[in-house]
Amino acid sequence: MSWARTPLLLAGALLTIAPLGACGDSDGETGTDSDGTTGDESEAGSDGATTEGGTAGESETGGETDGPPAGWSFDPVRANPNLDDDNGEARADWLETPFDGDDDLLALPLPLLPAGDQVRVALSGDVDVIRVWTADGKAPALGSGNPDDALELTLASSGDPITLTLEFGDYNAVGALELEHLDAGGAVVESATVSLRSSPLIMNHHLLPAERLWVVDTQGCSGANTGFVGGYKDALGDRVVVVPGTSYGCDRWIQDEIEFSTSFDQDGRRLNTTIDSIRDRELDDLPEDIWFGPGDALGTWGAAGQETTFDSFGNLEASPPVTVDGVEYPYGRIYYGNQGGVGLHPGLQAFLASQSVQEPFEVDSTWLCVGHVDEWISFIPDASAPKGFRMLYADVDAGYALLEQLGAGTSLGRYGPDHGYSSVGAILGDAGLRAYNEDLRDDHLLPMRARMMTELGLSEEDVIDVPSLFEEVSGFCRSPGKALALIPGTVNLIVANFGEGDDHLFIPDPFLRGNGEGQGADALIEWFNNNMPPALQLHFIDDWYSYHLQRGEVHCGTNVRRTPEHTDWWEVAAHLLGGN
Repeated sequence: MSWARTPLLLAGALLTIAPLGACGDSDGETGTDSDGTTGDESEAGSDGATTEGGTAGESETGGETDGPPAGWSFDPVRANPNLDDDNGEARADWLETPFDGDDDLLALPLPLLPAGDQVRVALSGDVDVIRVWTADGKAPALGSGNPDDALELTLASSGDPITLTLEFGDYNAVGALELEHLDAGGAVVESATVSLRSSPLIMNHHLLPAERLWVVDTQGCSGANTGFVGGYKDALGDRVVVVPGTSYGCDRWIQDEIEFSTSFDQDGRRLNTTIDSIRDRELDDLPEDIWFGPGDALGTWGAAGQETTFDSFGNLEASPPVTVDGVEYPYGRIYYGNQGGVGLHPGLQAFLASQSVQEPFEVDSTWLCVGHVDEWISFIPDASAPKGFRMLYADVDAGYALLEQLGAGTSLGRYGPDHGYSSVGAILGDAGLRAYNEDLRDDHLLPMRARMMTELGLSEEDVIDVPSLFEEVSGFCRSPGKALALIPGTVNLIVANFGEGDDHLFIPDPFLRGNGEGQGADALIEWFNNNMPPALQLHFIDDWYSYHLQRGEVHCGTNVRRTPEHTDWWEVAAHLLGGN
């Protein structure tokens, strides 16, 4: 389903400032995610209001009262959109009327008014994805789905408490409630404006703490990946979820189907959103099967039937946090392959730009056969680095330098039958191959390296150039002359960082050695051992037949859900959100 700002066609979220029914956990925890992981705990309610299980009427000094807040002063509302499925109806809660168990409703209790007085309420902003409910709960009183398209209403006071319930149907929706207290004669006694905003969708970057990994087991399929899956299971045990490939048409490219992201409300409650690609291959049903339920939402942006290779999510990544020209990006910046209108679908591009906090930028990935940014760029944690990370970048000069150190007679067991180079000398002696790689270097790799450094505010000490070589391929590429990794793309790796002493890199085994020789004889593995941070445990995964020869590598066949670092987006990213 594609989400746009259209009333009643969105999966949305309700954020509650006061409890509705018997919803939520009384201790304020987020509960258990549909995949079995547990979300963050909420430490405290917001001033003047709380979410499910909290206490309505908390004062601005942090003390609690027995009733609604005193005086016409209201804190901003910061909510999650109500895009999960708390009642198990297989559709987003935004498409439902309020129900017990929906923990994303946000109720705004008003100060007690004398009988006969009135409250005038007006809603403005992104009114097609914001709703205001009153006590009857049968239809929205204001905003999206209101049968009269009303944006203003007047409520009469009987002397009992009045509570408005707010609901959001999209990410980064902005609005305002104008509240006026009128006396029995209709004169304005006092007024206030309540600022409303739903959380932006924030993509995970690869340095965030890992929670769980997913890989597809292709036993029973062409190109079984027994060694690939086994390498993960040996290192991480049950932190790896193995998806049966035969249940999903043997589609092994789980990185390309989904991208994980998160949102948070004002109490730190977390909404996990799986961005589902429009690629719509055999794994298309996996997100609905695993990641849609309480606390988990799905979203697809773009038009089905218009997908290209660039709409696979190896072509969509986020950097670690950076500061660029004095501007801090606490959630990093999104980057994707797009050049001259060829690349990631414009619908998804526009949505990502609208989220504000991760200001996306483009790089050119059109020179590659597959065309994904993860083929030559990645990031690893490094506590010794100035910024706490390094960018790994494919470098063909470093690739040739490494081969020249090995000597021409070095046997390359797997490269002969599969790439046509049985020895290092065969690669070094191919003048056309060298010229092709030098052209890639000058026309694409170096310009895009400079662009990444500029857009992310990086210096040379933030970059590690990784020995790499590409070859020209045709046939199954979009057009002749496009590039694929000749040496398995070791930059196409997975960071699985579970904490001190438990941080891992999973790297394609480059097999720069003869048949029968172990990894200790491999010069590129030795290079990694000498150049990666010592705190990282390195695992070289055999993906040669199951991924490398099928035009992908380790990152392409793995996906990781991660724990975001900052929950208070309205504070740490206020300078990027602007206004409300």
